Amino acid sequence: MSSWNEIFVQGKVPARRCHHASFCYKGRFYIFGGQDIKEGAYSDLWSIELAWINEEAIRNEEERADEGWREEKTKGEVPQSIYHHKALV
Repeated sequence: MSSWNEIFVQGKVPARRCHHASFCYKGRFYIFGGQDIKEGAYSDLWSIELAWINEEAIRNEEERADEGWREEKTKGEVPQSIYHHKALV
């Protein structure tokens, strides 16, 4: 039976948000934009590698302390801050 599990990572993490777009691409999970009720809309892109998340990592918080979220650096003009949007890969 499948179940939800909380995964703990160290290092920088994306700011709290809702109404963001998310997608998986080449083994990574991405989030873009979104909104925080106090901070407003975001235009940042974050990703986390999915391959290391397994049953052992769920039981042992120290299993992959070096893995975590990273803020992606993009090229070109950054889209304006946005929320309630979709992403398509």
